[in-house]
Amino acid sequence: MKIHAETRRLFQQHIKPSIDGSATTSTARTVVYEYCIEIALRNLESVKKPIPPTPASSLSELLKQRRDLAVAVARCKWRDKAAIFDAKREADVLATRRQWAVELGVELQRVKDIEKDFRDLMTQSKDIQERCFAEWNFHPRQAIGTSLSLTTDLRPRIDAVDRRIIRRLGSNASPTNISDTPGTSPRGTCKPSGK
Repeated sequence: MKIHAETRRLFQQHIKPSIDGSATTSTARTVVYEYCIEIALRNLESVKKPIPPTPASSLSELLKQRRDLAVAVARCKWRDKAAIFDAKREADVLATRRQWAVELGVELQRVKDIEKDFRDLMTQSKDIQERCFAEWNFHPRQAIGTSLSLTTDLRPRIDAVDRRIIRRLGSNASPTNISDTPGTSPRGTCKPSGK
């Protein structure tokens, strides 16, 4: 693979001599830093390509996808210097999720439960975004930008995952508390899990 050959060449040319003492540590550090930036930029090109949502077979997998999308949303908001909380947007999302549940024929009491679940889910998403912002304030280099659009790229993906979550919750005979579902803890890293 081209990247591995390039890594090997850079190691032989710049890093190994610094270990042997024939090059300065700052030269080796600079080369490694520039190479890391180059790799990051190459990886950003792959991020530009839309990622098709993967079918999830369980509620916990769908919630994990939703959590990963919260990190992507945080990256967009960080880049755009946008606020994490938007009361109007949150109210619109809840109204849409309620409408989708009704359209799916979910009974009224379950619709109310689903609305509460989505309130909890949005709170978890905001917690993730706040944690990412706090982390990136201390380590700005970790906040690698994104070329994705919140409106045209991420929100349609969130909508697709949310529709599937509603189907799962609506077909579940007993109420489900999203906070009790495995894999939904907002603790973790500001990187998409499993990626």
